[in-house]
Formats: sequence, structure tokens, C-alpha cells
Amino acid sequence: MNSYVLFWSAVALFFLFFELGSPGLFYFLSFFCGALVSLLLAFIDLSLFDQAVMFFLSSVASFFLLKAWVKRSEKNHYHSNIYALQGKQGVIVTPASEYQFGYVHVAGELWACKNVAHQEIQAGVAVQVVDVKGAHLIVREIKIS
Repeated sequence: MNSYVLFWSAVALFFLFFELGSPGLFYFLSFFCGALVSLLLAFIDLSLFDQAVMFFLSSVASFFLLKAWVKRSEKNHYHSNIYALQGKQGVIVTPASEYQFGYVHVAGELWACKNVAHQEIQAGVAVQVVDVKGAHLIVREIKIS
């Protein structure tokens, strides 16, 4: 057995174990794929230089393929917790002024809020959540025409 086969097997296992130790990143998986390609090339007795070049090229290619795959799978990401409130409508419970937080009733819960226009909003006014800053909602008044 070729000594390069053992070398690329060890490199592949090394990167596979690093990938298993850092789940969710997929960073070391591309190097694992590159080592597998070089391992296959070692079986057909290509030179070490050719194996190293193919390791580099296949690692870069698999990195971009994995990046595209992860980006495509993130399109179905749903907002949760407080970030799911963006775009929801609510009613002001206590007035929100420029310098003091008010409270808004949104989705069955009471949240601290500020007006995006930095003006006072009176109680009972309908608002829409436009942003989230920490645990506070940034709202704007809904104009009823």
C-alpha cells in the first residue's frame, strides 16, 4: 500500500473528527472532501504534488458548494421569539413618549416600546412593530384614513 494512501486517510480522519467536534459550521467538511479526493488520487499513484493541488482545489470547490447549500437551506428560516413580532400590530396600553418607554399589547403579550418617530403615542392607538432593539419594540402609529 502506498504511504500517501495512509497519509491522506489520516488527513481525512483528522478533518472529519474536527468537523464532528464543531457541528453546524461545515468548515472542516470541505477539507475532509479534499482529503478524500486526494486519497482516491493516491490509489492511482499520482504524484504528491498533483495530490496536494487537487486537495487544495477540491477543498475550495467543496467549500463553495457547501456555502451555496447552506445559503439555500437558510431561505426557509423562520423568525421566533421576540423577532417574530416584527410586522405585527398591537395597541398602546401606556403612552410612549420620546424619552420614556410605553407599553404595547402585541400577540397577547405586553411589551415595552418606543415610537420610531420619537413622538408621544397615546393609549389606545393602533401601532405596528417595525423593529426590535434588545427586549424593546420599536413601533409606528398606524394611520387610519
